[in-house]
Amino acid sequence: MDLNSRQLFTLNEMGIPVWELRSDDSSYEVAAPIDAVAVNHDEVVAQIRSCQLIVLTASAVTSEQEKRLLHALVFSLGLKINGLLLMTNDEFVAIEDRLSDSPQKLLLILGRETASVLVEGFELSDAENTKTYTTKVSQWPAYISYSLEILLKKTELKSMAWQNLKLIKSKLAGL
Repeated sequence: MDLNSRQLFTLNEMGIPVWELRSDDSSYEVAAPIDAVAVNHDEVVAQIRSCQLIVLTASAVTSEQEKRLLHALVFSLGLKINGLLLMTNDEFVAIEDRLSDSPQKLLLILGRETASVLVEGFELSDAENTKTYTTKVSQWPAYISYSLEILLKKTELKSMAWQNLKLIKSKLAGL
């Protein structure tokens, strides 16, 4: 469905995000996730210090659609793709106990299964919402939203994901 600029503006003002696929494929490159086990602690800490947001997923983002959606999510936060650190939950768990001397960063956890492993007090039966959680070991603030796979399959959930992103955007603005 094609919408004109006025319709897009009105939907945006109503808090209804409209994500469009763009034709320029070169802008959707996603930085390769770090291999937290293979790199030394100082390199990981340096990457964490330089990023504004850490995005955690259950598995590596490999499909073109997932990359485009991740790019749209990051863009809606007002960040560039190089302003985030993309990790899998396994990579984060492998280094989390060594992050006590690292500056705290906001975490965006994509997916309930990922959150249940990492977050204090989160159960799979909990609905995604705008509540702030903390990670089990490092006690970093974490926000939970839908996985990229779910958002691609169930587009009606994008408005709920947008509410989570608006909260994260306000937190990033306050840093």
